[in-house]
Amino acid sequence: MSIQDWNIKGRSLHCFVTERTFIEDEPVYSALFFDQEGYERRDCCEEGWAKHPSDWTPISTWTAPFKPTPPTPVDPLKKDDIQGLLRILIQENDPSTKNARYLLAVMLERKRQIRPLDRRETEEGEVFTVYEHVASGETWIIQDPKLRLDQLEPVQAEVTQLFKSRMA
Repeated sequence: MSIQDWNIKGRSLHCFVTERTFIEDEPVYSALFFDQEGYERRDCCEEGWAKHPSDWTPISTWTAPFKPTPPTPVDPLKKDDIQGLLRILIQENDPSTKNARYLLAVMLERKRQIRPLDRRETEEGEVFTVYEHVASGETWIIQDPKLRLDQLEPVQAEVTQLFKSRMA
């Protein structure tokens, strides 16, 4: 499995260690692990984080206040839904949409709908950013294709075409 083969669950409602249900606005300590089966996210309350096994070796950690997951909208993929298109492209994981996924993530970050949690560089020089959706707690890993300014216009056209073909 490569670093691009991700399917990370959203924020948990319970502590991984103590199994206690989180309370709104309490700090949640999150850790991202990678093993033979892929990525795994573990969320802990403060007590659970203090008690977590010493052999944990996460690739990324962060802390954020717990917010209950809002109810799922009836139609999550609206015609102009940037998040919906990004979810589709992440699920498909087609290397040809790497630039579009990055541009959509930047758009959502600028709208403060997702926030960067961590940025990692692989031995091959690829750069990946771990994002968390502010409202739902979903975690996404987006590769930075290191676009130059002269490459933005074609990527914008690609995103427009993807909206027309996927979201119509």
